[in-house]
Amino acid sequence: MKRIFLTFLVIFTTLSFAQSSSKEKQNEIKSQQWNNDFINFLINHDNPDLSMLGLSELLVTAYPSNDGTEAFDTKQFMQSFEDLISHEKLQPKSLLIAADLCTNPKIKQQCPLKKLFTKLINSEPKNLSVYIPIFNQAVFEEDNKKIIQLLHTMSETQYDNSYFTNSEQLLKAFDFYIINSPNLDSVIDNEITQLKKISSRFDETINYMQDNPEAYQIYMKKLNFKLKYPIPPYRAIIDTCKSQQEYYKPCLEIANTMIESNNTLISTFVGYRIQEEVYSMIKNQEQAELSKQRSKQFKNEYECIVEIYREKSYFQGIESDIDYFDLSEKIEREQGEYAAYKALAEIKYKRLLELGLDDVKDPKECFATKPNP
Repeated sequence: MKRIFLTFLVIFTTLSFAQSSSKEKQNEIKSQQWNNDFINFLINHDNPDLSMLGLSELLVTAYPSNDGTEAFDTKQFMQSFEDLISHEKLQPKSLLIAADLCTNPKIKQQCPLKKLFTKLINSEPKNLSVYIPIFNQAVFEEDNKKIIQLLHTMSETQYDNSYFTNSEQLLKAFDFYIINSPNLDSVIDNEITQLKKISSRFDETINYMQDNPEAYQIYMKKLNFKLKYPIPPYRAIIDTCKSQQEYYKPCLEIANTMIESNNTLISTFVGYRIQEEVYSMIKNQEQAELSKQRSKQFKNEYECIVEIYREKSYFQGIESDIDYFDLSEKIEREQGEYAAYKALAEIKYKRLLELGLDDVKDPKECFATKPNP
């Protein structure tokens, strides 16, 4: 990757810093500069997947220049974006991020969708999720031939995996940048100032930040990035399947894949939604009701598990939050999102028992007998 973004990233902060006199304002500017430098660090990383994350961060955090205009060079951005798409080692997760970026108005008209979609399909052809952005585009273009073709292709996929966790490579990048970067004290001071303005209830967190600035900042990067990974835009497939009776067979196959072979909760919920809508559309009320019952059962199980996991009778503060987060990420990467929730609920249950609490719910109680097929 060419180092083409460094000048852009420092324009605003350097000029503003020269105009600032208060320590609080200087810390705020240094903090923004620190985050700018982190984006630049990702963009210029040897790993193309980290570079794609850097471009994603740049696109959504482009800061204005002093004259009020946005300091964003679309031409430079798109050159790096297209170079990355062509990279032979770019993973499906990064290609899905790229597809999501192409919905951003800043670059939407310039996106090489044909090239991107071809690469996306070839990256993981058995994964239903890689077809979702392509299907959405076909619906947008009202390309019925393409819609039919994609529905049949999607009905033959074997699983529906999305990627909501931080990769091991990204975790190492967090560690390296934060441990070796300057101005971390200014970043922490700025965040402490902001937290104090909000509420005094953050005192425990502030103490941890002061004692463990690197560990805290690494945790915040992990958390922030996890929340930014794109959720598959399922609306088009739901609307198509519930309104076009001639597509009911592939739609039911798609729904079944989403329910039975996935690594995210949203896939399960959407699968049940499609299944119920399709059965209602073709007047199979018995199966529609069964799908509705199964969906409700799954929702109840999930909410029960989450209630145990979030039980506040046992709370050790931010250190406990960090431990749970790291464990959750590890299990989710290996076994899926729901498996992570269940594992953490089991751990929380055992720790509550160790505290001598006997009125806590056993996670096994969350799983009642399911409706018959």
